[in-house]
Amino acid sequence: MARLPIIQKLVLASFCILLVAGCCGWGGGGQWGLHKRSLAIPEVYPLGSVNRAHYHTMESNAEAVDFIINRNEFVENSAELTTNGKDHILEIGARMRSAPYPVIVERSDNNYAPELDAFRRQLVARILTDLGNQDADQRTFVATPYGRSLNSREAEIDYYRFLFTRGGFGGGFGGGFGGGGFGGGGFGGGGFGGGGF
Repeated sequence: MARLPIIQKLVLASFCILLVAGCCGWGGGGQWGLHKRSLAIPEVYPLGSVNRAHYHTMESNAEAVDFIINRNEFVENSAELTTNGKDHILEIGARMRSAPYPVIVERSDNNYAPELDAFRRQLVARILTDLGNQDADQRTFVATPYGRSLNSREAEIDYYRFLFTRGGFGGGFGGGFGGGGFGGGGFGGGGFGGGGF
């Protein structure tokens, strides 16, 4: 029988070592190549979990906006609350104990009346304290609201932009007058949800 050269013996020995190490794992755990995957990052998120987190964030932001007292809730250039402002501050006072959000008093345009803004803040904090919220003074601030409101001209431009691009005239998937729907188009629309003109 012929003897194997030394190089072939080394190659055969290293192959056997790699085969045994691959099947048994380096620690000799005997897993035979079946390694557990890490559970730190799931392969697939449960159905709806990403949307649920997104919706929860939107709901939380909407709750925070409820705690903003806008300028139009005060009588112009004074600290007196309008009827809507009084109703709003009563609602805030009732919800403030169970919500972590700050109360924001909208500041004047370009901060032209900082004394009036400070007086409005003190008034709101005092009313909320009288309604049973002891931390109202620490949670009431003068600031710009989270989302800037539109004036009448900006709102009109946005309305017509929406009307002519996404809704009513020519919007949706179908296009054309009456638009909308999944198969609409032309005068009178059609398809799912199509409108008429």
